[in-house]
Amino acid sequence: MNLHPAIGGSRGNGYCGPAAVAILTGLDTGSAAAHIRRITGKKRVVGVSVTAMLRVLGGLKLNTTQTTDARWTQKQWRKLRPTLQNWAAGMPSEVYLVNITGHWLVYDGRSGEVCDNHTIYPLHVGRYKFRRRFVKAAWAITIKPPVPPALSPERKAALLRNDTLTRQ
Repeated sequence: MNLHPAIGGSRGNGYCGPAAVAILTGLDTGSAAAHIRRITGKKRVVGVSVTAMLRVLGGLKLNTTQTTDARWTQKQWRKLRPTLQNWAAGMPSEVYLVNITGHWLVYDGRSGEVCDNHTIYPLHVGRYKFRRRFVKAAWAITIKPPVPPALSPERKAALLRNDTLTRQ
């Protein structure tokens, strides 16, 4: 999965939620905001809830799997509240959607880079200005495999007839 720059387009949206969707999908931020508006029913996109973000990504053919860090139990996670830089140091080489304190960003574990509406292009996590913010939650992102179209009963019967004829 490749990360894309968060480009505004003709009706761009400069907020972090649409930028994260744009970075993951390749849409411009205006189109990403339109997808979010369809899910939330709101006229403006200035903040995106976790539920809305996950529904939008699911609708755009991306799988999200919430991750936990093996170094900490859930109770320790809430108590220690790892910073983005500490969290990133122990994560496998995958692409993540990360919710840090009041902000959405995308972290690429393969290169150790962060991308959001402030950076536009990927920047190493050690140089990122919000690297000391606390990670609230993170999701590994993968592309959903395409679902084959359902066969009509007539087409299924025709395929079975052809298969039977070729076997003889």
